[in-house]
Amino acid sequence: MIAGIVTKLAHMTVTKFFFVVGVVFWATAVFVPAAALVGALLRKDGIRASLAALPIALAAFMLFVEPNRVGEIRGELVVPTLPKNTAIKIAHLSDIQTIQFSGREGGRSSS
Repeated sequence: MIAGIVTKLAHMTVTKFFFVVGVVFWATAVFVPAAALVGALLRKDGIRASLAALPIALAAFMLFVEPNRVGEIRGELVVPTLPKNTAIKIAHLSDIQTIQFSGREGGRSSS
């Protein structure tokens, strides 16, 4: 069974693959805990309600807060073996997941 699933995933297009990943993410991170949260609230079980709310809060953070935390860190590295007044600029970009520029990428917008 697992080999069949792996084979199907290997032959998927990128769009279908990420659709499946999105469905699995939302099912496990939001809908299942939401059902558990409703059940715990109906039973007035505060501990289980709190535990069920954690993945929902994490999913909300990942969806609404984290994408807007684009930042820049500047630092200085002293290398004694380089000649004086030698400037080297290093840019490191990571976890960039965008399809167009918007307000959160430094105020530029696609037009």
